Amino acid sequence: MNDNSSAGIKNDLIRTLCSWVLDRPAFALLGIIFKIFFNVATVEIFSNSTIKNFYNRVQLIIGVFMLFFLALKFLQGIMNPDKFVDKQSGFGSVITRIIIALVMLVALVPINIPNAQTEYEIELNNNGLLFGTLYSLQNRLLSNNTLGRLILGTNDSGVTDSVSQGEKLQQSTNIFTSTILKAFVRINLKEKIIREADGKDPEMFNENRMCEDIDDEILDVYTKVDASPSEILDIINISCTQANSGGLIAWAKDKWTRLWGDDRYVFAYIPILPMITALAFSFIILGFIIDIVVRSVKLAVLRLIAPIPIISYVDPKSSKDGAFASWVKALTSTYADLFIRLALIYFVLFLMMDMITNGIIINNGSGIVGALSWVFIFLGLFFFLRMAPKFIKDILGLKGNMTNIGLSAMLGGTAALIGGAGVKGALAASMNAADTQTMAYNQGKQAP
Repeated sequence: MNDNSSAGIKNDLIRTLCSWVLDRPAFALLGIIFKIFFNVATVEIFSNSTIKNFYNRVQLIIGVFMLFFLALKFLQGIMNPDKFVDKQSGFGSVITRIIIALVMLVALVPINIPNAQTEYEIELNNNGLLFGTLYSLQNRLLSNNTLGRLILGTNDSGVTDSVSQGEKLQQSTNIFTSTILKAFVRINLKEKIIREADGKDPEMFNENRMCEDIDDEILDVYTKVDASPSEILDIINISCTQANSGGLIAWAKDKWTRLWGDDRYVFAYIPILPMITALAFSFIILGFIIDIVVRSVKLAVLRLIAPIPIISYVDPKSSKDGAFASWVKALTSTYADLFIRLALIYFVLFLMMDMITNGIIINNGSGIVGALSWVFIFLGLFFFLRMAPKFIKDILGLKGNMTNIGLSAMLGGTAALIGGAGVKGALAASMNAADTQTMAYNQGKQAP
């Protein structure tokens, strides 16, 4: 991204006002909402003891069922020897399926690892091998902002070590919010890129930068993966002279070059748009929170009833179109729900960054028509986030519908409030929108 504006008092004032009055409050709000989102996404409804007690109670039922099924197959084999040696449903196949089912049941039971230290060991203790691995992977992907770094291709340095759970949550929040902010605060590049290699970001090469030989301390702040938005906004007014030298002579040189407008900024910064984007994502994520709570409850129920579909795996038909196949599809779909939503957020952000950096082709891109065209394009991207979950699931062939109860309720309430319905009318509109979404989901349809 290129910003050829001079580093002077007037531009410093504009940048400072926009960052303090607009960007900092907006990204602080986004950080609070993301913390709520993170807490909800990583919540575990049932405790270790609850799961153990439930599984202990169903063990007798599981054993009786398997003995009954074995006896039934044995009798069928006596009556019809061909069925006894059948590859698909014969006695040998049943024995194999029973062993596999027992292994899967063992993978569900919480493990007793003494003196568990790592996060993965704690998850295994609480949730067993299968769900412990799933929850641990989920926490790692959220904490390290893996999806954002993959989709946006950010050049970040390593994560700062954290000790407490609170520090870990703050770190994850910083990673998420700063990733969005860095879409609009980029290393300032020369108008003509000198070096491009292997599809890498031109920012990586010193000769492409407007300010060459930038001080390492400044780059460390910007490239640190868990830098807070405030830390990044603190360095947006640093100029080339400030970034390349120090001391009294450098200070005097900096003031002289700034006075005559000969200096340039280390970072290209787009005012106002970061605030709009942060508020838009805050609104969208706030709407997603209710749906993620629903997802957490679904995962808990799928985990609790897991022994039933796993027992049914003994029946060859169940693995194709029976209870076990339905349970696997539902588990896959529910688990992927969170990551599909996050990936969509970063994908929309990627499109916005690309439009800002490379531009888009508009027949009339100037004046009020061009400005309104940009507004409607960005509005279209945000509304795409509302319908995208079902769209993506239909493409991937995942079972079930992704709900948009929270986002629909917020949009309905906001529309009513803007229309002059008042707070009471807005609440009623929110409840109606949520009810419509719930009814549509129960009927297996997409809400209007």
